[in-house]
Order: sequence, then structure tokens, then C-alpha cells
Amino acid sequence: MRKSGLVRMLELDRIRMMKGAMKLVEVCAGVKKGENVLIVTDTKKVPIAEVLAAAAYNKEAEATIIIMTPRKVHGEDPPKTVAAAMKEADVIFSPTTYS
Repeated sequence: MRKSGLVRMLELDRIRMMKGAMKLVEVCAGVKKGENVLIVTDTKKVPIAEVLAAAAYNKEAEATIIIMTPRKVHGEDPPKTVAAAMKEADVIFSPTTYS
């Protein structure tokens, strides 16, 4: 069965994103085997979070994604449950609509 053009395009986008995700995980954050990596995202940025999780998994880290509703403005605090999870993580990535 042949894949549609849209499916192929989405797969290529993820492959392109993986290069940047690996740089974030390996170089910027220096993620190590066994570290707890938390990826906090919102409903509009899930594909980015998934690629970051795959990059962390590639480094044998324990990756967890939390998806929250988008915040309304920059600087708005995350829900209390998300803030609690952030305190327990070794590394946090937060691809969100508003920071």
C-alpha cells in the first residue's frame, strides 16, 4: 500500500526535526543514560514533544510527556500537577505555544 503525499511529508518533517532534537538532547542539555527527562507541552506542540522524547529515548533516558491546555499568555504558570512533575525531573524541555 502506498503512502499518501501528506503522510510522506509529515514523516519527512519528523526526520528533519529529529536532527534539532538530538542536538538539544545531546549538546544543549547533555542528557545521560537513566536521567528523567520531562517534556511539558500543550495540545498545539505535541509533534515536537514526541520527537524530543524519541531523542531522549535514544540516549537511554526515561522520557515523559505531559500535555496541558495552551496557556493564555507568556509567563502564565503551569498547572500544579505539572509544576510538581517539573521538580522531580533531571531535564525539562517545554515546547509550548506560550512560555
